[in-house]
Amino acid sequence: MELTLGDQARASVEPETGSKKAIQDVLLAEGLLAVKASVDCETLEQLQQVLYTKLGQNSVVTRRRYAQSIARWFFPDGIDGLLRRVWVIVCASVVIAYVPTQARRHRGQRPR
Repeated sequence: MELTLGDQARASVEPETGSKKAIQDVLLAEGLLAVKASVDCETLEQLQQVLYTKLGQNSVVTRRRYAQSIARWFFPDGIDGLLRRVWVIVCASVVIAYVPTQARRHRGQRPR
C-alpha cells in the first residue's frame, strides 16, 4: 500500500500481511510507557529497571533487551531529555485545563 502526500508517493508505514516486524515496529506503546515512567526516575538505569518489571514479555532476556533498547531509542539525550520534558509540560497543561473546569462544575456553572 502506498500513501500519497501531494504529488509524492510514499511507502506505507503499515507492514504488509505476513511480513516480518522489526523490534522498532512494535515498541511504540512501550516507548510511551517509558516516557510516562521516566517522570519518576532519576537515571536511565533506574528507568530500565522499571521497564524491566513492567514489560509484558515472558522471557527475562527479552525484557532486559527491550528495556535497554527503549531507553537508548527514546532517551538518547538522557533521562531528562526532550520526551520527558514534553510529557511533563503536557501533563501540567491538562491539569491546568481540568482543574478550573471541575471547580466551575462544583459551583453549578457550565464549563467554557
